[in-house]
Amino acid sequence: MPKERRPRVDWAGLLRCTLALDVFVCVRCGGRRRVMAYVTAPNGMRAIVKHLGLPTRPARRAPGWVTRDAVASLRHQRPGLHTEHSEDSWR
Repeated sequence: MPKERRPRVDWAGLLRCTLALDVFVCVRCGGRRRVMAYVTAPNGMRAIVKHLGLPTRPARRAPGWVTRDAVASLRHQRPGLHTEHSEDSWR
């Protein structure tokens, strides 16, 4: 007997459960929204975003760590700046 699959939770359900946010409620009137269409083609989405005057390229990601050169640069720019790491902890 095959294992019974549970249905996947849709994105609206995930947002409702994790953030207590119902994306189908209109913030202006409180009415219910409904999905009119799904855009799945990347070029179609890019055209819509461009038409709205929004950036079509993703934002640059910040580094996940601070380098020794960055700390030295900050110390040079702000001589009174104290950091929690000593120079030895970077080695």
